[in-house]
This record gives sequence, structure tokens and C-alpha cells, in this order.
Amino acid sequence: MEARQMGLFETTFDRFIIDKPIRLIELFAGIGAQSKALENLGADFERHRVVEWSCNSIIAYNAIHVRDFNDYSRNLTKEEVLSRVRGVSIDYNKPATDAELLRKGEKWLRKLYSSMVAIYDFCPDVSRVHADDLDITERDKYCYILTYSFPCQDLSTAGNGKGMSKGSGTRSGLLWEVERILKELKASDQLPHVLVMENVPQVCSMKNSMDWESWLQSLEKLGYTNYFDILNSKDYGIPQNRNRCFCVSILGRYGYSFPIRIPLSYCLRDFLDVVPDEKYYLKDSFLKKYVPNYYKYFVPISKGRIIKAGSLNYYGFNSENVVLSPKGISTTILARDCYGPKKILLDETICLNSKVNGKQPSLSYRVYSDYGVSTACTTSLFFMGSVMTNLKIRKLTPYECGKLMGFDRLDFERMSRAGLPEWVLYHSAGDSIVTTVLMGIFGELLGSDYETAIKGVSLRISEEII
Repeated sequence: MEARQMGLFETTFDRFIIDKPIRLIELFAGIGAQSKALENLGADFERHRVVEWSCNSIIAYNAIHVRDFNDYSRNLTKEEVLSRVRGVSIDYNKPATDAELLRKGEKWLRKLYSSMVAIYDFCPDVSRVHADDLDITERDKYCYILTYSFPCQDLSTAGNGKGMSKGSGTRSGLLWEVERILKELKASDQLPHVLVMENVPQVCSMKNSMDWESWLQSLEKLGYTNYFDILNSKDYGIPQNRNRCFCVSILGRYGYSFPIRIPLSYCLRDFLDVVPDEKYYLKDSFLKKYVPNYYKYFVPISKGRIIKAGSLNYYGFNSENVVLSPKGISTTILARDCYGPKKILLDETICLNSKVNGKQPSLSYRVYSDYGVSTACTTSLFFMGSVMTNLKIRKLTPYECGKLMGFDRLDFERMSRAGLPEWVLYHSAGDSIVTTVLMGIFGELLGSDYETAIKGVSLRISEEII
């Protein structure tokens, strides 16, 4: 186990330890990675409030965590149901119009509303949330944790780079709605004891440094002590190379250290299904375009424990069309992976020091493979991760992507049974947070043995193969 490195404030301030039951408030909740992490730790907590606008995420959250499928709209007219779901988004990007919602049908509207009631999603639009809605009144009895993993689209390298400045109107600029809510809570003496944020590393990059510093200063004025760091999921039991920025803010002057890194015991192969459905394999007609140049474009590159066995991209290795070896780790799972394969897998190592047309290839054309981890999971679909055996190449299944985010296979099966299509499962994986990293963060706050808990989750997920 890695030795703990004490931070300046931890040596100056007393370490903060949660010694009361937790009431969890999830802004921008997604499919509930924070809730899953506390559940995996065996923490004494309750899901107190949820704010989430994506219709798909609302239904997924209920399917994974609550599984309450009662019809809470029985006594409401269709118009009343419509009025209560306004503010939700169908496409993850903008609020749905009444016409768009009505086109989904009354049965779907009632299902959505009932899921919102089941998960305590009282208001999908964070700009309409106010202090009293969060009900942080029993502060002596509970420890209130508020999480706010606000949208990253305007920050990430794959996004449009519009940033998160106050008043910018960008999706990432919704961060400042959190500031408004916290100021209202301050005025009524209802500030949460702990705040936890996750976002892409660019949130604290040089380009966004002024906005990031303004945010930290705003929290300090409210009375919080802030700690932030970049953590990688491959250091917390999951074979995925996913760097994310985490910020923990504690009300008062308290010390905190981020969780220790845990040596990785798994590679991508350990999280893959033994016999995946044939529909995930790339068609021969597609492969014929690339097989003649196979050894030209499948040049092995090993970085860390990510083994890039090749590429289906004429421009070489980049973030898309990368063929991964199952003996390595995954690249980042992204939300946009739902739109087509971006990373694909080889069923097995192709060959070592192979011959092309009976001749020994040059060094640059040799194919090698070694044990490593997956690249990060994203929200796109085509080439979402692939493996190959004798030119047999396939996408990662949505269930494998879920496991690479620290969710159980059963969690994503429940999403599918709730009527969510596969592209939503892919998107939900890439749009979420790796649960084991959150387990480490929360484990430090709880003073619990999170290392053993993380290893237990990784073992359980690795055994969920079909």
C-alpha cells in the first residue's frame, strides 16, 4: 500500500471525519455514481435530493438504485404531468419543448414523472433550485454531502472550448448556479458540511485558471477549505486510463488527503465477456477496407499499460478508431462513443514479430502486445473499445463499458430492462464517474478501509463475465 503524503492543511488542521449518517444531495446526478460509491462502502447514508435533467439518466438512476416502478401519476392529468417534468432534456443538450415531450407519448411521460418522484428529483432544472428545496435543516443529526459534477462539454478537449465563465451561458457555466444555491443556503444557515466535485482535468487548466480560482475563492468566502487533485481510475482498481479532477470542500478549517493509489491487479481482459454477442463484431465488409493494409496501420504502441495493437485510421493512432489489446487497459470511455465505435478490441493478441507475405516486416510494422489497462471510457459508441483475434475485431459491449466505470453488469442490465436502448447505455457509461475513485474519496472522509472495499468491487466485477 502506498504511504500517505500529508498535505500542508492536513498537518495544520484537524482531519475531518464523518461520524453521523449521511444525507446525499446530487446535483447533475447522472446515473448516480456517487450513490453507488457510498453503497459499495457500506456507508450509513440516504439519497436525500437529486437534481438531474436528462430523461434517460432519470430512468437509469431509478432502475439502478431505487427500482420503484409505481405509477405516481395516477391522479394527475396529462397536462399536470407535463407541467411537472418541464425542464428535462431528451438529447442531453437542451431543455425539451412541450411538443417534443408530447411526441414521446403519455405512457412515457408518466413513466418519466414516476421515476422523478421515486428518486426525489424534485426539479430537473438547476437554475430553478433554491435553498429551501434542499432541506438541509437537521444538521446536528446528519452530515450533508452535496455533489456537483457540472457539465464538461465546454471544458473538455473534445468539446467546443467555450469555458465556464460566469454569465457565459455555456453548459459548463452552470457551475455558477451552484454558487447561487450555496449563497442562499448560507443565508439560511443550511450550508452542506461537504462538497464533492468531479470534472475533466481542463477545469483547473491554465486556460480556465481564472474561473477556477474565482470558484475556489467563492467557496472560501462561504467558509469552506478546498482540496483538489487529478486522479486516475487505473489507480483505484479499474483498468481504464481516465484522469479526472476532483475537488473536496469541507465547511470549516479541516484537513483532508486524497486516497492512496492502489496497485492495479487487472487488465482489460479481466473485465471482458468470454462469449460476447456476434453483433458487436465488425462486419467483414468493413474489415476488407483495411485488411490489405493491416500491418501498415496496425503498429503496436504501448503507453503505460494501454496497449494500442493497431488503428483503423489512416492517420495513425489518435483518440478514435484505436484497436486495443485486451492484455492492456482501456482508454477513456467517453459519452460520445455512443455515436459509433471509437475504440475497438482484439479478441486475442494478433501475433508477435509476425511475417507479412512470408517476409520479416521492418521494426515499425511489427505487432507486439503486453499487459496493460484500458483507455478511458467515453460517451460515443462506434469503436468504443475493441479486441482482436486473427483479424476478429469487435466493439466493447455497453455492459463492459459499465464495468469499466465501476458499475456491476446487473446495473446496466436493469437499465436495459427499463427500456433504455444500447446507445443510452454507452452514453451513460462515458458520462458517469468511476465509482471506485469516489469510494476512495468518500472513504477518506469516513475513515474507512476503502482499499479493501475497492479491491472487493474490482474482484466482483471481474467475475461478472458471460
